[in-house]
Amino acid sequence: MRRRSAAASTLAHHPRALESGRLYLEPLGVRHAPDLFDALADDELYQFIPTEPYASVDALAARYAHVARGPIAEGERWWNWALVVRCDPRRVIGTLEISIDRDGTHALLAYALGRESWGAGFATEAAHAAIGELRSTTNIREIEAFIDSRNARSIALVERLGFTRKGFIANADYFKASTSDEVVFALALREDNDAETQGR
Repeated sequence: MRRRSAAASTLAHHPRALESGRLYLEPLGVRHAPDLFDALADDELYQFIPTEPYASVDALAARYAHVARGPIAEGERWWNWALVVRCDPRRVIGTLEISIDRDGTHALLAYALGRESWGAGFATEAAHAAIGELRSTTNIREIEAFIDSRNARSIALVERLGFTRKGFIANADYFKASTSDEVVFALALREDNDAETQGR
């Protein structure tokens, strides 16, 4: 059976809705801003990233509207989901993002989870679902995560997912009066010879 083309132009601009054991992964939109504003308001979530909590629901909604429009760069894709608890659909606990490069072969993983939902395995479960979607519907060969070296919780998460250390970037950034070093993690989704384009 022929695989679909690896070119990013063949990929959907927006992700499909997904499900996992305890979560709905809904394509992220403005409608999620009111629920996520409270979930993502804790300063501790931003300790290791160069951003701050959004000042208002309207500001967060504007951000999600921008995300839904997608990147300016032709061929790139932003697949963003809101994480909704299946047994309580009014409970929106975080977000997960897959950024796909313009040639459709590599992606970046990012996530944010409300503090009250930490330690329950929700982020791992959501990432498993998203990675499974990449394996089954794209020709992406590798997915990476860039993580502040001080962020032990996030490092443990990607290691549970099977990511391995690929590199280290000293002085990657400077924010909140501190230098940030980054560890680069990678997960191979398929070997190069498994990602043939159609018609070869």
